[in-house]
Amino acid sequence: MIKIIPSGDSIIIIKDLNDLKSSTLTNYLVKLNLNEIEDVISLKNSIGIIFNPYKITSDKFIKNIKSLILNKNFTNNRSLKTWKIPICYDKDFAIDLKEISTKCELDINQVKKKHNNLAYKVDLVGFLPGFLYLGNLDKSLYLPRKKNPRTRVQEGSIGIAGNQTG
Repeated sequence: MIKIIPSGDSIIIIKDLNDLKSSTLTNYLVKLNLNEIEDVISLKNSIGIIFNPYKITSDKFIKNIKSLILNKNFTNNRSLKTWKIPICYDKDFAIDLKEISTKCELDINQVKKKHNNLAYKVDLVGFLPGFLYLGNLDKSLYLPRKKNPRTRVQEGSIGIAGNQTG
């Protein structure tokens, strides 16, 4: 069941979207062009909606949003795009490959194969403009974030942290 949680006097958070993609609901809300909505922020598993409290009360806004969601049959008719991204695992570029191999208890060729032979989905875009957080990472490659992240990373680098690659 979708949860709508007030956050301050002008923001609501929509959580527990189940099978509904946050991007689908975000696109729908943006296209409605409601004058009380200031901004819609799509996250991985939730949506933040900033509304103007001078145009509508929080309670009324939540009631309206619930009604819009419950009375709409959401289907994502957009065709998905697929990109093939070349990856270089040469030791000069893949500076953490040996460490990943050790931590995941896989030989280097297994790491390359498991990382490169998947179709990833874009979970969200963020951190830096154009940086993609990609989900669907093979579970055997899950790694915690580095305790001391690098302060500089070469453009085009690939990272693995948690259950995502980017």
